Amino acid sequence: MDVVGLGGLLVLIAVMYGCLAAFRRRRRQTGQRQTWQQFKSSLPAWVRSAESTILIVVWGGLILIVFLGALRTLGASHFKHAVSQIALVLAITVGTRPLAALLANFISWAVPPIRRANEIAMAAHSGLSLRRTNAELTGFAIVAAPFSLALALLAYLRP
Repeated sequence: MDVVGLGGLLVLIAVMYGCLAAFRRRRRQTGQRQTWQQFKSSLPAWVRSAESTILIVVWGGLILIVFLGALRTLGASHFKHAVSQIALVLAITVGTRPLAALLANFISWAVPPIRRANEIAMAAHSGLSLRRTNAELTGFAIVAAPFSLALALLAYLRP
């Protein structure tokens, strides 16, 4: 196994987890996490299930499309070492998560019964709106993009 590639991969993973920990701490300190959990628990069970299913299907589809595109473009033989394989999977997973969440929000909002249930639940919690949620997801995408690109570059440069 390539020590330099593995070291780079471990550093990127450590920095990503550090950023994630800082984000979680900020959400706990500002009370956003508790508000979000209260909002989600006030939704009907079928809405929570539908939104989770939509997110999983959209995210899985994006991962599959990007992964197959990378393999078709570069060839499967390019990713023969464990470091490049792990970096590619992490890059795709991290990079597609915020986009999948934004697409899932759009789909949830396009389905009238789910939209009405969300509007009723959001009205009971001050400061929650689809616009704010999408703005936070966009911010997450902006933070996740450099990590995803760095992992993809590592996967490409360490064949």
